[in-house]
Amino acid sequence: IGQRGWQLVRRSSLLDAGLLAADLGDVHDADVLLGDSLGEMYFYQSLADIVTVCGSFIPGGSHNVVEPLALHKPVIVGPSIWGIEYPGQEALADGVLTQVMDAKELPARWLDWFTQPHPDAQAKARQFMAEHSGSVGKHWHYLQTWLPKA
Repeated sequence: IGQRGWQLVRRSSLLDAGLLAADLGDVHDADVLLGDSLGEMYFYQSLADIVTVCGSFIPGGSHNVVEPLALHKPVIVGPSIWGIEYPGQEALADGVLTQVMDAKELPARWLDWFTQPHPDAQAKARQFMAEHSGSVGKHWHYLQTWLPKA
């Protein structure tokens, strides 16, 4: 980051452990907010307009796209999504997940997202999650018919 001439601010120096402002002095000059602590993906994803799941650019099969979709964020993934086949295929079909075949395509996709209007992106992600959520409640409702009555 420094070799590129970008200004870096670490999350740990900007925000305290509760993600409240500790010192906002350098934030306006920052090009990059570096997440240097664990367990805060929802925080970072909530700041984003669009989320790129970078683990899908290696042959590992990707990682969770449900987290950014639960925040109603559109998501870009790379070619390797076998680890998230469900809900990946459904999300691709519904247009809330965009797949690129290599990292060289990313800048064009990002540029598209930041220069072209996508007014329905959050609504589409919200609708997708509404249609694909609630598994525990649905299963519990069904299982209650099998459980003995108290």
